[in-house]
Amino acid sequence: MPALITILSIIIGFVLLLSINVRFYIVYSQQLALDVGWLFLRFKLIPKKDKGKDKEKKEEDKKPKKEEKPKEKKKSSIFRDYYENQGVVGVTELIQNAAASLKKLSVYFLKSIKIKKLHLKVKITGEDSAKTAINYGRFCAAVYPAIGTINSAVKVKNQQITVAPDYFSNNNETYLDATVLISPLILLTAVFIFAFDFIFNVLIKFFRGSQKANKQNSKII
Repeated sequence: MPALITILSIIIGFVLLLSINVRFYIVYSQQLALDVGWLFLRFKLIPKKDKGKDKEKKEEDKKPKKEEKPKEKKKSSIFRDYYENQGVVGVTELIQNAAASLKKLSVYFLKSIKIKKLHLKVKITGEDSAKTAINYGRFCAAVYPAIGTINSAVKVKNQQITVAPDYFSNNNETYLDATVLISPLILLTAVFIFAFDFIFNVLIKFFRGSQKANKQNSKII
């Protein structure tokens, strides 16, 4: 009984830890900065520290190696066997099953993402007033549908989008401040569902089809 309680407590603790979102902090203002955080930990991914000295040491340690002739590998006939046995219909069905599995993965993956903050400020300029107005119209036609697609795909809480033409400057300005949350628990669930679906609907059917072809070929021989 104590062992069972210990195992259950470990499982519950593991699930609770996976329920805590991983946070991605994205800031762009002339240079991209990307941090990742989980619990009380936070790491900087971009920009990375200079590793020039480490690269120089690695280059010094590298020594020219003798060129080895690549060994000729026998081409696998498993794809040919499956095609010969199942035909175009079987290959098409296999592709459809793979696409359906990837669609399920994308749906669950998007469910694991939440945008806690999305602040975007853009100033559009041009060579003259007419060019500035044209650039502004083109940018709005591109960015606002993209923002709408993001809102329809994932949950966005704090959103501020500001796009304005600047007739007095010659340089475009862009500022982005976003915080993206990803749930490890939902993400792992999506991966397991995809793996289970892909194995049973794609891989098993594929290997069974190719094995049948091999048996038929051996009987003929």
